[in-house]
Amino acid sequence: MTSEAEISNQLHDVFAAFNETFAGITETQMLRQDFDKWSLKDIIAHVTGWNEVMGESLERVARGDSPVRIGSGVEIFDAWNEKFVAKKRPCSPSEVVKDLLVSFQKFHEALEASPEEKFDQRAIERINFEISHYEEHTKQIGEWRKGQ
Repeated sequence: MTSEAEISNQLHDVFAAFNETFAGITETQMLRQDFDKWSLKDIIAHVTGWNEVMGESLERVARGDSPVRIGSGVEIFDAWNEKFVAKKRPCSPSEVVKDLLVSFQKFHEALEASPEEKFDQRAIERINFEISHYEEHTKQIGEWRKGQ
């Protein structure tokens, strides 16, 4: 089984790679809807929302409670995603990036605070979800940047 420290390091590394993909992008570029119906700002807002949910899930698991119930199916995830994007719509791109950093810090702190005995399959699933999520959007944004 992967240790908490290994997962923590992997989470940090993939987040750093994700964060690097939009370094140097202007606010104007971040607002263009270049990703189907979303802008780069929307993608960052959406990732921020998932950081918040996953951090809360880890906190709940550490207390012995069930993680946040997400549901399954494309429609459910689309609804969560739209909620996250709508919440940040009034914010500037720089505010959304700041919120991303804060949400990651809280998520990472929740991971670090998880007692080893509570670091079970539920916690690992939540973290692996975010790791793959960062990787997905890192690739997507990287490809977009090549076309800029």
